[in-house]
Amino acid sequence: MVEEYRKSKTVEGVTESSLYEISLTLRHFHRLTKIITSRQLIQHNIDRYILERGKEVKRATLNKDIRNLKAFIHWCEQKKFTNGNVKSKLLKEEERPVKSLDTSQWGLPVFEHIWMFGEWL
Repeated sequence: MVEEYRKSKTVEGVTESSLYEISLTLRHFHRLTKIITSRQLIQHNIDRYILERGKEVKRATLNKDIRNLKAFIHWCEQKKFTNGNVKSKLLKEEERPVKSLDTSQWGLPVFEHIWMFGEWL
């Protein structure tokens, strides 16, 4: 089933790096839940995965895994591998401060090109 999903994503044009991330998520899911059949894709096992994986990674990574898992479950539902009663939500993340660039990171001297009133000065 996982290999079929990977092939379907390849046909859709998903990048190799995204396929790798999807594979990692599904490997972690299998490692933590020991699920081997689509009939075992039930709410209890999804919740257990989220709790266990949350002990290993930060929320941003866990949310990425949840997104990947939701896409996989949705695909399984479309292919009639599951009954469609599985739900999951992303977790709230701590707000990260916005970091502004300093002039050395701009790539151009600060006052060399200034856009003002619709034209370059």
